[in-house]
Amino acid sequence: MAGKQVIAPSEMVSKIKAALDARQDPDFIIMARTDAIAVNGIDDATQRANLYRDAGADLIFVEAPESVEQMRRIIREVDAYHLVNMLPGGRTPLLNARELQEIGYSAVAYATACTYTIAKAIQELFESIHKTGTTAGFEDRMMRFDEFNRLVGLEQIREQEEAFL
Repeated sequence: MAGKQVIAPSEMVSKIKAALDARQDPDFIIMARTDAIAVNGIDDATQRANLYRDAGADLIFVEAPESVEQMRRIIREVDAYHLVNMLPGGRTPLLNARELQEIGYSAVAYATACTYTIAKAIQELFESIHKTGTTAGFEDRMMRFDEFNRLVGLEQIREQEEAFL
């Protein structure tokens, strides 16, 4: 997104230290994110990432590398576990999980994939309803009632309700 801003590295280091101090569960992961590439460039982003790793962040997320070479550089210059965001239409090249692992990423987020898919499906459904006045003909793109109930665990919800009545 255009118009991003980043806070001072020292402020972020303080936030990481506060998060580490507040952590009670050793399995809770502290991730440090920087959007510095878009604001100040790759050099600043890798410097920040190293500061955040040194401050104790468990996982580093340098947002929006613009090329595979930038992705490789981040991994090469920041000795840490790394997260990458695969955002359709974003600045980062869309790579598959194997390619990301080969570069050296530890984790990948598909942060907007569900939202974009749901939004498109809803848009198409409403366009169909507007055009035809019905959902008939759209059933092949919908879950059946019983499938949905299984998905949301309705039977278990009902059992819990009964236990408290």
